[in-house]
Amino acid sequence: MATNDKYDRQLRLWGANGQKALMDAHILLIRADSVGTETLKNLVLPGVGTFTILDDFIVDHHDLGCNFFTDEQSLGKPRAEVVTELLCEMNSDVRGFARVANFSNVFQTEPEYFSQFSLIITANLSEHELSPLAEMCWAKQISLITVKSYGLIGSVRLQLNGHSIIESKTEGDAFDLRIAEPFPELAQYCENIHLEDLDSLQHGHVPYIAILYKAISHWRSEHDGKNPSTFAEKEEFKSFIKSQARDYHNEVNYQEAVREYYRGYAKKTLSDALVELLQAQREENGYRLTSQSSEFDFLVRALDLFLAQNANQLPLSGTIPDLTATTEQYVLLQQAYQAKARADLDQFTQLLHGVLESVGVPTSRVSHDSIESFCKHCQGAMKITTRSIAQEQHAEVAAEVVQEVLQDDLYQDPIQTPMLWYLALRATDVFYSKYARWPGATDSAFASDQKEVFLILRALCQEKYQLDEAALESETETEDVKMSGDGEEEEALPESVLVRRAHAQEIVRYGGIELHNISALIGGIAAQEAVKMITHQFVPLNNTYVYNGIACCGATYAL
Repeated sequence: MATNDKYDRQLRLWGANGQKALMDAHILLIRADSVGTETLKNLVLPGVGTFTILDDFIVDHHDLGCNFFTDEQSLGKPRAEVVTELLCEMNSDVRGFARVANFSNVFQTEPEYFSQFSLIITANLSEHELSPLAEMCWAKQISLITVKSYGLIGSVRLQLNGHSIIESKTEGDAFDLRIAEPFPELAQYCENIHLEDLDSLQHGHVPYIAILYKAISHWRSEHDGKNPSTFAEKEEFKSFIKSQARDYHNEVNYQEAVREYYRGYAKKTLSDALVELLQAQREENGYRLTSQSSEFDFLVRALDLFLAQNANQLPLSGTIPDLTATTEQYVLLQQAYQAKARADLDQFTQLLHGVLESVGVPTSRVSHDSIESFCKHCQGAMKITTRSIAQEQHAEVAAEVVQEVLQDDLYQDPIQTPMLWYLALRATDVFYSKYARWPGATDSAFASDQKEVFLILRALCQEKYQLDEAALESETETEDVKMSGDGEEEEALPESVLVRRAHAQEIVRYGGIELHNISALIGGIAAQEAVKMITHQFVPLNNTYVYNGIACCGATYAL
C-alpha cells in the first residue's frame, strides 16, 4: 500500500517510541573516512535527529577512491564539511554539524565536549587514540561504537555500561492470556458463554481462550482444584478438550484450543533477564534512588512495587492473538483484556508517581507514552554491560575467549577463522603505537614490516593470549605462504598451526587502506547496532563482530 510517510517501514520495526528516540539523538562521529561515513549514512536515512563530525583531515585522492561522499570538487577541502553537507542532502529532517579539529587535541583541552552526545562512533582510531576516550565513555555511561575497515578485514566493537533495554523483542511468547489465573473481566466474559445453548455456527466460533477457561475449570473441579501435572494428566486434559468439540475436524477453534492446551494451566513467569534485573537493582543500590537516577531505574522500581502488590504478575499488555471467533466475540474478548490492561496501567502509574515524588522529581519526568510502553514490554526489560575496551586490552578473560574460539569454534578453513584476523588487527595496532604509521604504507619498508608484524603477532599470542607454541608458525622463515583459495600452499604447515606468517603478509599488504565494499558492510552492521542502542530496543551484539572479506565470513566474540 502506498504511503507518504518515508519512515513507514521502519516504524513497523521499532514503532513511534523508537522513532522519537532516534530523532532526539545526537551522534558524534570521530573521523569521516569511508567506514565512518557509511555508518553515519545508515543513521541519517532512518532519521537520526542530529549528528556532528569531528575530523581534521583534508580530502585527498585516497578519499575519492573509497568514500562515496567525496568527489574531485572536494579535493583540498575539510573532509568533515564535505561529508556533512552531502549527508544532510540525504534527509532534510536531519541536522548535521562539522567541527574541523584534531580529535586528540579536543579531547585533551575540552573533555567535557564529549558528554553532550547520545552515542559516540569512532572510525579507524588507533588503540592509543581510542583508549582514553573509551575510559571516559565508560565512566560517564556514554555508549560507544568503534568501527574499523582495514583492507579486506572489518570489525565493530560495542562498549556499553548499564545500557537499558525495554523492548528486547526476545519475549518469545508475547501473549499474556492469564487463563490459568483469570482476572475478573476475563472470568466474567467466559462465564457469559453457555456452550450448550449455542448453535453449530456459534459453537465453532467460541474463542479458544474461553474453551480453555471452561476446560481447566472442569478439570480442577474433578481433581481437587489441582492442575494437570504429569505427562499422562496433560495428555488426558488435551483429550478432554478435543472431546468437547461437536465436529472437531471442522471446528477450527477447538483445534486451536488443543494446540494451545498448555495455556489452560501454565502460569506466565518472569523472564530470567527481568528477574536478574530486579535482583541486581535491589543489590546494587537497594533502590536508593535520587533525582539524578535514570528514567529506566524509576520504572524498574515501580515495577518491583507493582509485582509485590499483584502476586508477582506483570502489568497486563492487553494484546490477544489472532484466533477463530465472530467479530462480536473477538471485540468483547479484546475489551475484557484492555479493561484489565488500563487498570494495571493506572495502578502502575500511581506507584511510579509515588516513587518520583519521594525523591522530589516531578511526575512529568516520565511521559505517559514511556509508561505505557514499559507496561506493555516489561517482560523483556533488561540492562546489559559489555566488557570495557580497557578490560579487553588487559584482562585475562580475553585470553580465555581467544583460546576457546581457536580450540572449539574454527571456521571450515581454519586459518580464515575471523578470530585470527582480529589478532592480526591487534598486531597492526601495536605496530602503529611503535612507529606512528600503519604497516605496509610505504613500499620501501614492505618486507621488513611483514617480519615485524609477524613477530608482534607471535608475541601477542604467546604473552597476552597465552596460546600454545604448537598453534604458532615458527619465527624461522621458510617459504612464503600465500592466502590463496585452493589451499595448496598451506600443506607445508600442519593443520594445528593456526597463527601463520601468511596472516602478517596479508594484513601488511593492505597498508592501512580502506576498501569501500568492506566499509559499506561494516557501516551497515554498526548502524544497525546503533539503532538498537539509541531506541533501547532489541539486544545489541556482545561485544565484537569481526568480518573476514577474504572468505566472506564473520563471527561475534565476547572479548
